[in-house]
Amino acid sequence: MKIAVISDTHIADSSKAAPDAMWEMVELADCVVHLGDFTSEEFADELEKRSRLYAVHGNADSYALKSRYPATLIMELEGVKAALVHQFAGPWSAATGRAENYRRAGVSLILFGHTHKPEDTTIAGVRLVNPGSAGDGRQTKGVLTAGMLTVAGGRLSWELWPLGREVMV
Repeated sequence: MKIAVISDTHIADSSKAAPDAMWEMVELADCVVHLGDFTSEEFADELEKRSRLYAVHGNADSYALKSRYPATLIMELEGVKAALVHQFAGPWSAATGRAENYRRAGVSLILFGHTHKPEDTTIAGVRLVNPGSAGDGRQTKGVLTAGMLTVAGGRLSWELWPLGREVMV
């Protein structure tokens, strides 16, 4: 199963439209995970039209989007129990305890966004992956990213996908 993992698109907030490379990625995936900060209901609608969407809301999302998507979503991905959240930990010194709580619940993968910076690390036996931002490159000198997660037979493969540079207009 191929899963396009997208976060922090900030459509109509910081960016005018999603990068073409993101839509190409969506077309290649079996489903899409969006980790919050859509900031546009129309963009969320378009993602739902183009693919099976699993999503959580972010801190910058409207009340309508917060009503539509939960803050946390626990799901099974071909034998891998994953948690989807917008913001995982801050400060990072608190991350170990939070990761241990998820591990006790059987979660082995946490997909999160919020920082706009790609991340792939393991804490307390739980893999934490952040695809960066697909629409707001303030934290990465304009570089936009997303990721493709492949799950097969309980095994994970993660690939960070560059989506180009943010164009400020």
